[in-house]
Amino acid sequence: HPILIVFQGGDITKQNAPVFFPTSLYRHIDDAEVEDKVRFRNEAIYKITKLFDGNMKSVTWNKKNLDDFLKILENQFENLNSCVSNGSI
Repeated sequence: HPILIVFQGGDITKQNAPVFFPTSLYRHIDDAEVEDKVRFRNEAIYKITKLFDGNMKSVTWNKKNLDDFLKILENQFENLNSCVSNGSI
């Protein structure tokens, strides 16, 4: 099943933190086997949720929208985790 995450919250903070997206690494997964793609997506979702585990006091996003977004990610993580052998990260 395709994963669709739509979250239009704008910038998370007013601070400038230049982080470059690893586009070349993400391109490699296109040629992978389906199970590897699922594992990759699951690990990416897991790491995204971990980013939000820290101090969120300076976040400018709507708190309810952020909580809803994190719940969606957690549900997707659990569902994808059940799709792969050796289940967890």
